[in-house]
Amino acid sequence: MPHRTRPMTGLLVFMGVNLALVSTITPVYDFVCFHPYWERRV
Repeated sequence: MPHRTRPMTGLLVFMGVNLALVSTITPVYDFVCFHPYWERRV
């Protein structure tokens, strides 16, 4: 394992990538869920 020598660095990078993914996906998820198109379709 390459992160065996620096487990803290690997953990921080992993958390940073997850945070970036969540922060970019959340607005898109809200936009898709609350779009008026679904209200008109029903």
